[in-house]
Amino acid sequence: MGSFISFESNVTAALTKANSVTYNSPHASPGTRSALVTSMSSAVASPLPATTNQCLPPSISGLWSVNVTGTSMSVHWSTQVQSIQTFQVILSKTSEASELWETNMTMIELRGLQPGVLYNVTVTPCACGRQGSAVHMMVKTDAQSLDATTRLTNIEFNEDLRNSSSLAFKNLNKTFIQEIYQSLAPELKAMVESGQVRIEIQSFSLGSVVVNFSIIFNQSPGQAMGNLSSALLHALMNSSKFIVDVNNTSINDFDECTLGENDCSQWATCINTWASYTCICFDGFIDNNPERSGRNCQANEVDTTSTPGVSTISSTTTVPTFAQATTTSETTNPVLESSLYLGWPWCEVNGGNATHVELTVAWNECAIRLVNNETTYTASVTLFNTMDPYRAEGGTVEVPRIRLEVPIMCTYMKSMLISTDLGYMG
Repeated sequence: MGSFISFESNVTAALTKANSVTYNSPHASPGTRSALVTSMSSAVASPLPATTNQCLPPSISGLWSVNVTGTSMSVHWSTQVQSIQTFQVILSKTSEASELWETNMTMIELRGLQPGVLYNVTVTPCACGRQGSAVHMMVKTDAQSLDATTRLTNIEFNEDLRNSSSLAFKNLNKTFIQEIYQSLAPELKAMVESGQVRIEIQSFSLGSVVVNFSIIFNQSPGQAMGNLSSALLHALMNSSKFIVDVNNTSINDFDECTLGENDCSQWATCINTWASYTCICFDGFIDNNPERSGRNCQANEVDTTSTPGVSTISSTTTVPTFAQATTTSETTNPVLESSLYLGWPWCEVNGGNATHVELTVAWNECAIRLVNNETTYTASVTLFNTMDPYRAEGGTVEVPRIRLEVPIMCTYMKSMLISTDLGYMG
């Protein structure tokens, strides 16, 4: 895939605002740094005026998590600090509404989470009401998980039990968990009430009623998971409402790797263990966050920022006049043509053909930097890609793992220029 880049037309920005939710943070606000424009002055011709973009949303070059427990995590990101900036942080999980925070820090501490849940963390930079490119990351809170199956012989199956939104499903779900809880010893009841142990019904199926459920334990030293799971099943056997088929009751490992319920990097191997899993970066890849191994893996040959997070592929090739930049793609996680933009997120693809895409902007837009000497003008800008989720060919929703940051430089002979106007006709 190629991209044809010229400096011609104007692109306007979409104004997006979001509601904010307050939170407590012990960290101080970041410092400020003004944008710099370099100019090589000449006695023969005056340089084109440069534009300082006070309201340019910063680009996020890294996103990573630390201090992840069963109920909390700290999320950090790296960016160029400037005076006018905020960040929207969205935390979401399957089938539940998202939570949103707004901060001017480059970190946030999230508490009150559920153990063993795969969360999607999205950070979006903002400035002056404009949004930059969002960066995504999956984080799974610490827990140990087991699968369990039992058969209730005195319950008649009906089709509504296949639908988790039906009243029949919700009623049996509630009754099943209550029956286990009522027969537990006081210390185990306290663990359930505090969230250290959680039971989740996955499905009901025919025969009479087969219950498939998960047992999630918040990891805690000194707790014997085998004893806890056995106590839960023993409590089920003592139910006054259900007749349990002992021969069709079992506890099995929950395979996070096969089921995709893990937060390993796409460049890491997921290794299933009893009730948990580990992640190991592929050979030839560097683990940027050893505290949570295999989550932030970076290829040795790729020139990226030193901060752990989203990989950034860069190039230092200088191309005169009109630039044709070849973008790198992975077969399993490609860089989409529609995700490309120059400098600012709203300076996106606006033309092309079967083999190339075209991005056209004016001299004074999209964070373009202009320098000149006695004979030439050089316009430089950086090619990025957004990190928004997309639907892959198989229908699954994927999150990009490759972050492009490709410098583009176009040099024009002054003898060729017919105008020094900054508009798209200049």
